[in-house]
Amino acid sequence: MLAAGTAVAVSIVLHALLIGWFPPLRLGDPALHPAADRTRSIRMQAVDQAIPEDLERYDDILSREFALVDTESDLAVFPATVNENVLDEPVISQVDPLGTEAVIADPQLPPVADEAYIPRREIIELQDTLFEQEMATIPRQYIPDLDRQFEAADIVMPVQLDADISGRYSLPATMIEAPVASLLPGGRSAAAETLLEEAMTRQDPRFDPYEPRIEASQLVAETIEEVTEIEAVEELLTLRVAVARPADDPYAYFKIAIERAGADVLPVLPRDVLLIQDCSESMTQGKLNQCKVGLQRWIDHLAVGDRLNVIGFREAPYRCFEDWTSLQAASRARARWFIEDMRSMGRTDVFASLKEILETPSDPERPVIAVMVSDGRPTTGLVDSSDIIEQFTRRNDGRFSVFSVGGGKKVNRFLLDLISFRNRGDSLVVEKNADIPDAIEKWAVELSRPVLSDLKYHFSGVDRQDIYPRSLTHLYLDRPLVIYGRCPRLMPQTAFQIIGRSGGKMHDMVFALDWVNARQADETLAVEWAWRRIYNLIGEHIKTRDPAILEDIYATADQYGLKVPYGDRLYLR
Repeated sequence: MLAAGTAVAVSIVLHALLIGWFPPLRLGDPALHPAADRTRSIRMQAVDQAIPEDLERYDDILSREFALVDTESDLAVFPATVNENVLDEPVISQVDPLGTEAVIADPQLPPVADEAYIPRREIIELQDTLFEQEMATIPRQYIPDLDRQFEAADIVMPVQLDADISGRYSLPATMIEAPVASLLPGGRSAAAETLLEEAMTRQDPRFDPYEPRIEASQLVAETIEEVTEIEAVEELLTLRVAVARPADDPYAYFKIAIERAGADVLPVLPRDVLLIQDCSESMTQGKLNQCKVGLQRWIDHLAVGDRLNVIGFREAPYRCFEDWTSLQAASRARARWFIEDMRSMGRTDVFASLKEILETPSDPERPVIAVMVSDGRPTTGLVDSSDIIEQFTRRNDGRFSVFSVGGGKKVNRFLLDLISFRNRGDSLVVEKNADIPDAIEKWAVELSRPVLSDLKYHFSGVDRQDIYPRSLTHLYLDRPLVIYGRCPRLMPQTAFQIIGRSGGKMHDMVFALDWVNARQADETLAVEWAWRRIYNLIGEHIKTRDPAILEDIYATADQYGLKVPYGDRLYLR
């Protein structure tokens, strides 16, 4: 209590002293106290500026000295000094600058023509009509309906010409003699004979009586080389055809395996092989070591005449050779050392390595095989798998055949499968790292002996939308080329054409496919066809992102009892 009383007393004394020492400090509502006057730092005083009496205003000078002269009254007030200094006639020296007197003639007007003035005419004027009346008098000529003659020219001359027309128009003998004899039954017609005689007797500058006659066979004589560079050689290939007709299905499904007819029919083509190895950190050094074993085995399968290059890639690709290198002892040794020196590090730019393929030169007479060994997991650059597949496929345009190999449980199968399926290749993915060398060697063996490149095919009576794959790989001696398709169930047969290049020659092969007598397969063939259709639709969906294609994918999978692959990448319903 004593302490509290002491504190209160001290507080009262201090407040009293503060109020006494600081009287301006007012307490309470500020509005109750009068506002104090503020002292201004700068105060404007009166301005006193004297103007000299002899100084004229600037605007008075302008109004007097530089006023516009519009009337005679204005001239009366215009200062005389201006007239004296500005309007005086200039003094021109009479001295000849050349030192001699020169006579300068006065300019004269041009002589006036005697004829009357004629205004300028139009630049373009229609003068005469040259062809309208002439062409109107020529009647339309009709060719009689004649049976087509085998190996005859597709040229027919007009017949039954009007006498007046034949008198004014003559034809050279080579235009009449050659085609008529072979097209009209029984030789030339009477009208043709008449025209021929008139043309031979009339002085036509286009007709030479000593010109040798051109027979019809000579007019249309053509060699196969002049018509097409494709050589028809059906005996080069053999086909193995299987057909399945599931119950209650309006379609029949077929599978065609294309193989070379014999060991000596088509020569093995020299090839260009591009090995592309992912050396990024995601591969791990242990997995990369397994890949290196497989790449070393591939070099063992290279044949004389092949050319090679090796590319490693991380954030950026790097090459073993600047260009394609023929297989010599030194080049093989350098390639083996390049592969052995690969180390797992850095990030993965898959698209950069694929663009490196496109910058590689190619020879149309040598099939190019690109093999990419990777986990397909990009971590830098373009990382969206769909964008990588679409951009590379569009730029490649079927020029390079791309095969891929992947191993392990963390492989991006979507990227590896589709980048190969859409670029004339195939993919092979194994679950264990230890199986990677065998997978690489499998491609090395099957792709070692190409015999036909740049293959294209056509079917008669079969919808091309139902044939897969759309773009074919090269034909290899040790790897049959398989085509899947479907056709109407009751179609008895069709024609199949395949065109390919062997070296510098194009080969054309046409086969008659008899569905009735073909080997009958079970209903699993329809499922194999459905898988190819789904893969193709996925590729189209990557290209267009059309929701209707996505619905078609799921409808096909439901119809054939399949599970759509890469569901998480296709935006599952």
